[in-house]
Amino acid sequence: MRRRTQALKNSAEPLVSYQLLGLTGRLPYEGEQAVVDLFSTKASLVITNVVGPRRPVHLAGRAVRGTIGWPPESGQLGLGLAIISYCGGLIIGALTDDEIISDPARLVADTKLELERLQAAVPAAR
Repeated sequence: MRRRTQALKNSAEPLVSYQLLGLTGRLPYEGEQAVVDLFSTKASLVITNVVGPRRPVHLAGRAVRGTIGWPPESGQLGLGLAIISYCGGLIIGALTDDEIISDPARLVADTKLELERLQAAVPAAR
């Protein structure tokens, strides 16, 4: 996945998309909404990962124990996942349409299980 996202980030697609979104924002509301609706039908979910602090962060003299992540949502997408690292761990936030996924906690638990399986398959760093 990392290889694919790096290739995408290094392609012209992000620049073209950014410029297209900038132009879209200058359209009258109805035109802007039509473009947003068109793009939202091209995807089934949003997933984002954020690299957080590797060491504890303090707020008002107390260590922050974790974070909460809300994935960005747009259009008619029924699923969003936000994966955020913090102090060597991961926080997974899910935003779902309950008509599509009635038990988002199970989705998060299954995602956690798969991440643990991946971690077990990778030799420990030396």
